[in-house]
Amino acid sequence: MNFKKCLLLSYVWITENQDYKKDIIDFSVRHFRANNPDLYIILTGHGQCPHEQTIDMCDFYYWSDFKIDEVGKGHPKLVHKGLAHAKEKGFERILKQRADCIIAYKNIHNIYDGFLQDKKLLGRVEKDGINDLLMYGDTDVFLSGWKIDAWDANFDGVYNFTKTVQEKHKESFIFIDTEVLRWVYLDPYWEIIKAQNIEAKILENDFDYKSFLWGPRSSLRAQSRAGIDNKIIG
Repeated sequence: MNFKKCLLLSYVWITENQDYKKDIIDFSVRHFRANNPDLYIILTGHGQCPHEQTIDMCDFYYWSDFKIDEVGKGHPKLVHKGLAHAKEKGFERILKQRADCIIAYKNIHNIYDGFLQDKKLLGRVEKDGINDLLMYGDTDVFLSGWKIDAWDANFDGVYNFTKTVQEKHKESFIFIDTEVLRWVYLDPYWEIIKAQNIEAKILENDFDYKSFLWGPRSSLRAQSRAGIDNKIIG
């Protein structure tokens, strides 16, 4: 198949007591597959491996042993692995997203291209810099900010990408609200989604996505070292 669109899913680790994450990753991949034809999916992460059926849906897969130094630090090595592969495959533009999230649109690249227009990178701004967890834009811009040798392990991905990305690119960034991006965060709402039995509706984007957006609710079990060995949500 002549793939035209590229997606990198990363930022997720799975410990022995976090099997639920395997289901979330599987759901995320299925959602992107169902809503985005001709999509090349890259999945990287660490810890316990995802379901075999999830791996089979991906076009490139890289999973390592659990790396505590990746958690809360932007997962620089694992994200870079995916970005480098996208570059090798010739993708000039890429959507980079947490593997425990979805975007509640069909044909997301076309929609984000419309937002991007003549800019080079789309995302959300934070008080300390550029949010690294959902971005869309030129692969070369991503790689200019994901330089492993320049990554400061004392800080997170927001700080590091903002500091490292070449200044010439920053004039070509555009920032959009999470609601417009339709950035849905599955992890802190997963038990609610299962209890309400709305997976099929979410796959069709026929649900109240505003109730599940990234931002209002955090998840320590998905975002912080504090959640590595327990089931704390936030």
